[in-house]
Amino acid sequence: MEEVTVNKEQLENIANIFIEGWNLKSAWERSGIYHEADRRRRQNQIERFNQRAGLLLKKFHMTFLDFTGQPYAVELPVQVINAEDCQNMSHLYIQIMKQPVIKMVDTEEIIHMGIVVLGKQEG
Repeated sequence: MEEVTVNKEQLENIANIFIEGWNLKSAWERSGIYHEADRRRRQNQIERFNQRAGLLLKKFHMTFLDFTGQPYAVELPVQVINAEDCQNMSHLYIQIMKQPVIKMVDTEEIIHMGIVVLGKQEG
């Protein structure tokens, strides 16, 4: 793969385009599709987006992190949008990843903080 050099602003712009695609993908996933052929076509489009967007991020030495379903830890590079609802709860997990974390590969540099909704684990 060809080496590409970009500055911080360009990396942020690439991340923002990825986030907008993520938002569209999330909206598609939430919309009700009742016809099997339409559902399959939409799922194929989502998978194609994931593949192409991942390759673009890789070209610029970035990756995205999706913590959906994982236990919540305050150390994660995410903003919690329902934090007030969860203040006195334990056993929290990331129920919805509204926006993924985008970071540089092989470093700890975060280009975009994730945005999450927490839920309480049962049990």
